[in-house]
Amino acid sequence: MGLNLREELDFLKKQVLSENDRKLDVSVDDAPVVDEPVVVEKVSQDSVLKAKKRALNRPSKREAYIVYYKLNGKSNVEKVQFSYALTGRTNQIGVLQKMKGKKLGRGCLLVPSVNLEPIQEFFKYWTVDTATQKILLLD
Repeated sequence: MGLNLREELDFLKKQVLSENDRKLDVSVDDAPVVDEPVVVEKVSQDSVLKAKKRALNRPSKREAYIVYYKLNGKSNVEKVQFSYALTGRTNQIGVLQKMKGKKLGRGCLLVPSVNLEPIQEFFKYWTVDTATQKILLLD
């Protein structure tokens, strides 16, 4: 709002006077200053906790899976073909981009929960063993 403390107190004083239709002779300089940072912290912590609870209760938007895979037993040609199919090539997009997933590292992907089944079908087509771990993403 851009009001400083004095203007804010004057505004509140006028509001109280108009609501109660009575005059108070309290100057801004005589107004007691209440300094309770603990209460302010509690309010902010409570609001943060409520926001986190709302985020946790959201349906599967924040739910994801970490998919681990190994290419043991595959030839180098098969590994390159699999990599191109997964992550894409220069002028092509891969399955991972279509499913809005991210490559976390070698043999590790992050996939939204709504796209887990198509990714598993992709790995089944390439006969690659996988392991999944369900996680919850927080901002």
